[in-house]
Amino acid sequence: MSIDTWQAFDDQLDGQQACRDAVALLDIAARADCVDVLARRIDEELDRGRLPDVVALRDEFLPTARSQRDVSIPPPDLHSYNSLITSGECH
Repeated sequence: MSIDTWQAFDDQLDGQQACRDAVALLDIAARADCVDVLARRIDEELDRGRLPDVVALRDEFLPTARSQRDVSIPPPDLHSYNSLITSGECH
């Protein structure tokens, strides 16, 4: 994380939030192994006069199973089970 990032956090956030966001960005960079790409993304936001959105960056670089594709599994057709019961094939 650059000194510019810390300075922007420190200027615009209270001390605790600035520290939390800085640590969160370092965590994203370390766990996603994306230091260069993340640094460019942060610099782009700062150049636009905005603080980096830590939550959005976390979602982008560290997607969870829930944020990935949702899988829909239809329920089984119970009619086929009922036919087994009435046919006497189940004990």
